Amino acid sequence: MPPAYQGDAATLAAAGTYHSVVALDSGSICTFGDHSHGQLGRHAPDRANACSLSLGGDDDGGALVAGLAAGEMHTLALSASGVVYSWGDNQIAQGARQLDLPLLLAPGRVPLPLRDGE
Repeated sequence: MPPAYQGDAATLAAAGTYHSVVALDSGSICTFGDHSHGQLGRHAPDRANACSLSLGGDDDGGALVAGLAAGEMHTLALSASGVVYSWGDNQIAQGARQLDLPLLLAPGRVPLPLRDGE
């Protein structure tokens, strides 16, 4: 863990094939491992920014994480308010958003409900 996050407690964890994701009680999300398909959700992954992710922006207020899932090359997070976020590989629409993009390099809100065929 980067030194700035040493006092934070982990609340959730998930492991994909080659990456892991951990939610902290501060609301930060830490990601570690392979980033070849954007599954860490960071543009330039290194140990110093391993915990730089958070959910939400202006409209979700940096929501706390209620659930995590890590696939082979993509990651999903569920906020406490019920919003789903995705990032990573999207070649077969597993990110359920921006279906024209093969990679989702940062967490983004999944529009729910999904339409037929998504």
